[in-house]
Amino acid sequence: MKKVSKAAEANLRELHQIIEEASEGADMAVANFNLAVESYNEALCEVAGEIQCYMDERSDAWLESERGEAYQEWLECFEEEAEETDSPEMDVPGFDSLLMKPEV
Repeated sequence: MKKVSKAAEANLRELHQIIEEASEGADMAVANFNLAVESYNEALCEVAGEIQCYMDERSDAWLESERGEAYQEWLECFEEEAEETDSPEMDVPGFDSLLMKPEV
Protein backbone atom coordinates (compact mmCIF):
# COMPACT_ATOMS: atom_id res chain seq x y z
CA MET A 1 0.00 0.00 0.00
CA LYS A 2 1.52 3.29 -1.07
CA LYS A 3 -1.24 5.55 0.22
CA VAL A 4 -4.61 5.43 1.92
CA SER A 5 -7.41 4.83 -0.52
CA LYS A 6 -9.96 7.57 -1.12
CA ALA A 7 -12.71 5.34 0.30
CA ALA A 8 -10.70 4.62 3.48
CA GLU A 9 -9.79 8.30 3.84
CA ALA A 10 -13.44 9.35 3.44
CA ASN A 11 -14.50 6.73 6.00
CA LEU A 12 -11.82 7.88 8.46
CA ARG A 13 -12.80 11.53 8.03
CA GLU A 14 -16.46 10.69 8.61
CA LEU A 15 -15.68 8.63 11.71
CA HIS A 16 -13.35 11.34 13.03
CA GLN A 17 -16.13 13.91 12.60
CA ILE A 18 -18.53 11.64 14.52
CA ILE A 19 -15.97 11.33 17.33
CA GLU A 20 -15.49 15.11 17.47
CA GLU A 21 -19.23 15.71 17.66
CA ALA A 22 -19.67 13.02 20.30
CA SER A 23 -16.78 14.49 22.27
CA GLU A 24 -18.46 17.89 22.35
CA GLY A 25 -21.64 16.29 23.67
CA ALA A 26 -19.66 14.28 26.21
CA ASP A 27 -17.85 17.40 27.42
CA MET A 28 -21.19 19.14 27.93
CA ALA A 29 -22.63 16.09 29.70
CA VAL A 30 -19.61 15.93 32.02
CA ALA A 31 -19.88 19.66 32.77
CA ASN A 32 -23.61 19.31 33.50
CA PHE A 33 -22.96 16.25 35.66
CA ASN A 34 -20.25 18.06 37.63
CA LEU A 35 -22.51 21.07 38.17
CA ALA A 36 -25.36 18.83 39.35
CA VAL A 37 -23.04 16.94 41.72
CA GLU A 38 -21.69 20.21 43.12
CA SER A 39 -25.21 21.54 43.73
CA TYR A 40 -26.32 18.24 45.26
CA ASN A 41 -23.30 18.13 47.58
CA GLU A 42 -23.90 21.73 48.66
CA ALA A 43 -27.52 20.88 49.49
CA LEU A 44 -26.42 17.75 51.39
CA CYS A 45 -23.90 19.78 53.39
CA GLU A 46 -26.51 22.44 54.13
CA VAL A 47 -28.90 19.84 55.54
CA ALA A 48 -26.07 18.19 57.47
CA GLY A 49 -25.24 21.61 58.92
CA GLU A 50 -28.86 22.09 60.02
CA ILE A 51 -28.87 18.67 61.68
CA GLN A 52 -25.57 19.52 63.40
CA CYS A 53 -26.96 22.86 64.64
CA TYR A 54 -30.02 21.08 66.02
CA MET A 55 -27.78 18.58 67.78
CA ASP A 56 -25.49 21.32 69.12
CA GLU A 57 -28.49 22.89 70.89
CA ARG A 58 -29.18 19.67 72.78
CA SER A 59 -27.72 18.58 76.10
CA ASP A 60 -24.93 16.05 76.49
CA ALA A 61 -27.47 13.66 77.99
CA TRP A 62 -29.62 13.99 74.86
CA LEU A 63 -26.61 13.43 72.59
CA GLU A 64 -25.79 10.23 74.45
CA SER A 65 -29.40 9.05 74.39
CA GLU A 66 -30.87 6.67 71.84
CA ARG A 67 -32.43 9.62 70.04
CA GLY A 68 -29.12 11.52 70.00
CA GLU A 69 -27.32 8.50 68.59
CA ALA A 70 -30.01 8.12 65.92
CA TYR A 71 -29.52 11.75 64.90
CA GLN A 72 -25.75 11.23 64.78
CA GLU A 73 -26.25 8.29 62.41
CA TRP A 74 -28.62 10.39 60.30
CA LEU A 75 -26.04 13.19 60.13
CA GLU A 76 -23.36 10.70 59.07
CA CYS A 77 -25.61 9.44 56.26
CA PHE A 78 -25.71 12.94 54.77
CA GLU A 79 -21.97 13.41 55.20
CA GLU A 80 -21.20 10.03 53.60
CA GLU A 81 -23.57 10.70 50.72
CA ALA A 82 -21.75 13.96 50.00
CA GLU A 83 -18.43 12.12 49.93
CA GLU A 84 -19.73 9.43 47.59
CA THR A 85 -21.57 11.53 45.00
CA ASP A 86 -18.57 12.65 43.00
CA SER A 87 -18.62 9.51 40.87
CA PRO A 88 -20.88 8.60 37.94
CA GLU A 89 -21.55 5.36 39.81
CA MET A 90 -23.25 7.10 42.72
CA ASP A 91 -26.27 5.34 44.16
CA VAL A 92 -29.07 7.75 43.34
CA PRO A 93 -31.87 5.37 44.47
CA GLY A 94 -30.53 5.59 48.04
CA PHE A 95 -31.53 9.26 48.15
CA ASP A 96 -35.03 8.64 49.52
CA SER A 97 -33.67 7.00 52.65
CA LEU A 98 -31.77 10.17 53.52
CA LEU A 99 -34.95 12.16 53.91
CA MET A 100 -36.46 9.86 56.51
CA LYS A 101 -36.21 11.26 60.00
CA PRO A 102 -34.40 8.86 62.34
CA GLU A 103 -36.62 6.51 64.27
CA VAL A 104 -36.09 5.76 67.89
